[in-house]
Amino acid sequence: MKQAPAIDVERAFIHSPNSQSAQPERVEKSASEVGVLGRAVESVEPKNLDRASVLYAIKDYIVQVNFRGYNPDRRKVLSVRRTDRTAWLRNAVIPVRWEVYYYIEGELFPNEGATRLAAGQSPQDLAEKLVDQIWDDLVLWSGFDFTPSSFGLNRGKYADE
Repeated sequence: MKQAPAIDVERAFIHSPNSQSAQPERVEKSASEVGVLGRAVESVEPKNLDRASVLYAIKDYIVQVNFRGYNPDRRKVLSVRRTDRTAWLRNAVIPVRWEVYYYIEGELFPNEGATRLAAGQSPQDLAEKLVDQIWDDLVLWSGFDFTPSSFGLNRGKYADE
């Protein structure tokens, strides 16, 4: 593969603590790193779903539905926010903060009683087991739902970027 030629791009001014004048810093960039208008394109790490927040939300749900007997709550959803891909437990309402909802009972865990604690089982152990089962699917779903070109939540440019 042929490498793009290097382009000299003026990126920033460096302010020396000893002087009050600003000196331009010239940086060598390849053509693929320069945007349409000649500005340097910053590399952006892909946003990945936060596994720890998913685990915490599922554990919280397990504790709630197993308190004083097993009462699954179909109103509870795993809400994933687009900006930082964190998840938390919420009641199903209109998503207002660029978030996607996944219903815990029926969508994430379609089998009835999947969130029921067995005798002597801790909520943490069950949550880890359940998250291991759904993790790959959940990462794919959230990636699709947040892709601007998909028919998920966003169709086009993001309003907050």
